[in-house]
Amino acid sequence: MIPYLSALGSLTEMDYVGKAILSNKVKGVTKELGFSDDQSEEKPAYDPEKEKEEERRKAEEKAKRDGIMNKKKAERAAKRNDIRAKYGLKESRNDVQMVEDHGPAGKSTGEEDSKCLVM
Repeated sequence: MIPYLSALGSLTEMDYVGKAILSNKVKGVTKELGFSDDQSEEKPAYDPEKEKEEERRKAEEKAKRDGIMNKKKAERAAKRNDIRAKYGLKESRNDVQMVEDHGPAGKSTGEEDSKCLVM
């Protein structure tokens, strides 16, 4: 066995212990001077109104995401129905229901055409 390997192991242990002692001393000095990074002392009090507002905001964001997702699903269902109609395949009840629930996605209602000034 090589003798310097055992000494190397003890040096790394001493290095670790030295760093731990030094960091504890530095933390103690910074706390005494008022430069502490502890956030536990500065925690705000519990505010039920903020929590309710946050829950309401999250619910609104979720509803918006769900609406966008349902619109995309309806568009895909309408496209699948168009392809089924083109090739004479049986319609899917799920796709028909999705299009009925979320409107005929991809179909023009006429409002968009009246806004176009070029055509």
